[in-house]
Amino acid sequence: MTFAFPVAPPIGSEVSVDGHAYRLVGVEPYTRKHDGAASNLLTWEGTCLVEGCDGRFQVVTGLRESYRLRKGCDDHRGRQPGRKKLKGRKKS
Repeated sequence: MTFAFPVAPPIGSEVSVDGHAYRLVGVEPYTRKHDGAASNLLTWEGTCLVEGCDGRFQVVTGLRESYRLRKGCDDHRGRQPGRKKLKGRKKS
């Protein structure tokens, strides 16, 4: 999923990424290191997708994102439904 905002959206804005809702709770000015341009860091709040857990978590993004945002609270991070564990390579 990819999203891009030309400017920071207002606090309270909501986005849906892969069927999961995130609400914007903070905007912080940021100067990009690679070109010195002014930008913003956006802090989003989500609710854990693990059944029976209502834990909340925060994710910080830029104005443009093109990777998967987390969907679980700190206790369930990486254990979302439908996500397979990756097995390491066997040592020979």
